Amino acid sequence: MQGRHITELRDAINALRSHMSLSPYSWQYSATTSDYISANPILEMRTALDQVLGAPSGGHAAGLAQGQPVKAIHIQELRDRVMAAWQSGSGVDIRWMVSDQLGTPRMIFDQSGSLATVSRHDYLPFGEELFAGARTTTLGYTNGDGARQKFTQKERDTETGLDYFGARYHSSMQGRFTSVDPLRASANPRIPQRWNRYSYVANQPTIAIEPDGLSIIIIVVSPNTQTASIRLDSRTGREVRDAPGIARGRGRDRTKENNDTPFGVYRPTANDPHGGNANGTQGGVSGQAARSDNSRFGTGIIYMTSVSGEVLDNNRTKIYIHGGPDLDDHQALSFTNGCVRTENANINGLISDVNNLARNGDPLTNIFIGDDATLNAIAGERDQNGNYKYPELRTAFGMSDANPNGGGETSQEDEDQAANEPKQADE
Repeated sequence: MQGRHITELRDAINALRSHMSLSPYSWQYSATTSDYISANPILEMRTALDQVLGAPSGGHAAGLAQGQPVKAIHIQELRDRVMAAWQSGSGVDIRWMVSDQLGTPRMIFDQSGSLATVSRHDYLPFGEELFAGARTTTLGYTNGDGARQKFTQKERDTETGLDYFGARYHSSMQGRFTSVDPLRASANPRIPQRWNRYSYVANQPTIAIEPDGLSIIIIVVSPNTQTASIRLDSRTGREVRDAPGIARGRGRDRTKENNDTPFGVYRPTANDPHGGNANGTQGGVSGQAARSDNSRFGTGIIYMTSVSGEVLDNNRTKIYIHGGPDLDDHQALSFTNGCVRTENANINGLISDVNNLARNGDPLTNIFIGDDATLNAIAGERDQNGNYKYPELRTAFGMSDANPNGGGETSQEDEDQAANEPKQADE
């Protein structure tokens, strides 16, 4: 049994607790790749699950106590209870959403998968839901299926009818945001559609979406030394911080657990079970350990969840950006178990910048890790509609972003804009 099995089960249990309107469980025992797995994390997960489902009628699997070995049946018991809760009982109702090219849920299926019970949704270009014409309840068009995700998968406030986009609210009836863009720098004088600080996607809602967040972290790794440049950019491509780090593990093969940092795309993990905040950060105070249960992460941690790349491809455990292994501001950068390490002073500053950007309407969205070739390949990835997946990375690298015009073509305004944006920093 590995630490990742405990982490996966904890995530599943907290997901079930959230669905049943309970807060995430506060895990007290560490279960990382370097920890010896004892009975404590298993007993703790039993308690967290019993608070949701009640104790099992036949009792828990026997043979789990202090000093006794953890057996497969103890893990399988927890997995079976979580799966059974989602599939059948305890008031849990699982459904599947089928989205369109903008990510808007258009069809919702229940567990039967039957077309007879499917619910449907249709929208005007700026997100106002439609029920007129042939959109009848007989065909499944409804506003009563309880789906919280509406236009481009944003949650709609039932009292105001506004969609929550993280940095501000959007009114689908008016086709505009209800407050100005918090960053004045995004008002490009060469693009008149951006002069209106309330406009949504430069008034092109059928081919573009407003991202969930704004700022990004780019970690450029040297393939020979595994040294790293950790760069935080704001929404407009402005470099906020650039700090040295290390992406070296116990071996060179990034497909293997505990080896060099795996390349790919990540997102900050909001409210991580280990104690991170809504921005994915924890700690950031000089001389104080970010986690009381494990000081080897130093004074600060940014928790990450893999979106694509070598973590998912090779089933590796979650990785972090952190300090450590001691609490000195400028400690020596020793290897990690696959994470990214920087000086404690740097991680403290990085956490402060991330939190400040979020407070100013520019929350951290994506974290990109790789060498030059990998990051340029990620910047060139397109979705099924031909739009770039990560235009924010292209902005950071000074590349032209074709998404606002559709079809992969760039305009003179885009080229002018790219010429005035910062280029990729030398390694």
